[in-house]
Amino acid sequence: MKGIYKEIKESIVALGGHYTKSIYVMLEDGSIANINIKGSGVQSWGDFTQKTRSRLSDEWIEVANAIELKKGKVNYSIPEFKFATSLNDSQSKMADDAYNKLKSYIDGYLSKQIEVKDEEVIDDNDISDLF
Repeated sequence: MKGIYKEIKESIVALGGHYTKSIYVMLEDGSIANINIKGSGVQSWGDFTQKTRSRLSDEWIEVANAIELKKGKVNYSIPEFKFATSLNDSQSKMADDAYNKLKSYIDGYLSKQIEVKDEEVIDDNDISDLF
């Protein structure tokens, strides 16, 4: 589905879907990984990035902890994001290279016109052939 989430949310939920935040990250070896978070984890990421947006491109970020919470009878956890250390010059170059590789892939992916029938299931999260 395409559209503004709050306008199409009911249709998505009716089909068993939910909002997921996709975060692309560079690992210490320069490889790229994708982290998908949903629910309260999205809020945790949003709170972290809202306050620290200017630092995101030049520092290592770690999931330092899982914060255990409870709402009613439901127990759940959310990630606690923290800055680790600043990128050194070679890591910064690796990050630039990883960004350019990912940007090239995403630009190509988004330029494709894909027709999907209601009964088809397409795993558009599989980008393993890129890496």
